[in-house]
Amino acid sequence: MTSVPQTQTAWVATTRGPPSRVLQVNHDYPVPIPTKSGDVLVKIQAAALNPAGWKIMTMAPNFVWERPYIPEVDISGVVVDANESQFSNGDQVIGFISTAVQRSTRQGALSQYVSLPASQLVLKPSNRSFSSAAGIPLVGQTALQALRLAGFDVLHHRRERNEGTTPKTIFVNGGSTSVGIYTIQIAKSMGLRVVASASGRNEAFVRGLGADEFIDYTVEPLHAYLTRKPPTPLFSLVLDAAALIDPSLYTHSEAYLDKSGMFISVGPWPFGRGWMACLLGTMKYLWAILQPGWAGGVKRSWKIISVTHRQADLQKLCEMVEAGTVCPVTDSAYDLNNVLDAYEQLMGGHAVGKVVVNVIPERGSQEGEWG
Repeated sequence: MTSVPQTQTAWVATTRGPPSRVLQVNHDYPVPIPTKSGDVLVKIQAAALNPAGWKIMTMAPNFVWERPYIPEVDISGVVVDANESQFSNGDQVIGFISTAVQRSTRQGALSQYVSLPASQLVLKPSNRSFSSAAGIPLVGQTALQALRLAGFDVLHHRRERNEGTTPKTIFVNGGSTSVGIYTIQIAKSMGLRVVASASGRNEAFVRGLGADEFIDYTVEPLHAYLTRKPPTPLFSLVLDAAALIDPSLYTHSEAYLDKSGMFISVGPWPFGRGWMACLLGTMKYLWAILQPGWAGGVKRSWKIISVTHRQADLQKLCEMVEAGTVCPVTDSAYDLNNVLDAYEQLMGGHAVGKVVVNVIPERGSQEGEWG
């Protein structure tokens, strides 16, 4: 085994609250030791931040998510103790620290080392830097599994062919979000037609991902635009990757979502709202999705996507990245000392692509990395 220190630097969430208030850096945090058969020790090179990370930190009570703990789940790094797994010391990997592992061990990605099951790792795409690859696991699998939930499984899907027939069309709200970025690219690899929305300043970027049609949500409410100009045929999937708390996109969806289609949300979130507005907005959203069709509710299927790590899914994503079918996008990269700045960028709500923390500074890593 490679020589490993007994202590490390880690960012620790000490209580419930926003990152700027509750995150503390600990330079003497114990390095975990793989104790279970199949567990692997990884020296982390880079970690990617996710909205779920600061939401858990801010909202989850201690009886749900015990403190102290190290936040975040997306990593890239180097195996330093393969522990008789299928990996070897020195392998470059990416991984997803599962909720079960994080809650039971209180480990996370914002540290220098992590011990986790080998099943939560795959080899890093050779054509991507550690910084770029760190952002693949959670959002990539979220996009892949949302498409699968709607009936489009990239692992078993035969590419849609326009041979006298019109390809199925999906709508991605939030085409410049991290989940939207992967969804557009994976959907295009399956031959689907993609309509995507974002602010007008991101039109060229979203079209560059492969979107066939672009809608600027700042010009007109999306539900109004789509009701006025419904697609032909109607959408097979509406994916809300922007986490809207306003249910209008769903409540009007009978005008533009096929009867057999599905509306999938990454989880509504009241950005920038006070507690009362948050409560009222959540109640309004829940009423919209729970009201049955016979009682005047929306006669379209609504689902929320909750990502489940599957090694086969992560491996497929890496193969697509290797082939150039999918390109990770990095909004910005920060050093481990600047984690609070990284969270500020993420929580601003305007990041295009992943916000990454380089645990070990990486030469050539640049903000806005694409392709």
